[in-house]
Amino acid sequence: MVGGAIWDLLQEPNSVNGIVSQLQEEYEVDEKTCEFQVMSSLECFIRNQN
Repeated sequence: MVGGAIWDLLQEPNSVNGIVSQLQEEYEVDEKTCEFQVMSSLECFIRNQN
């Protein structure tokens, strides 16, 4: 999963479920894997914001 795609989806208010759904429409990925990667990316974004 591309972190850039997740970042792009965060440019407007969105929920984790909304991001997962949008990514599943674009990429062939199962829900659990997608959710894990979204959460991991969000944690990374938060850690690196400083």
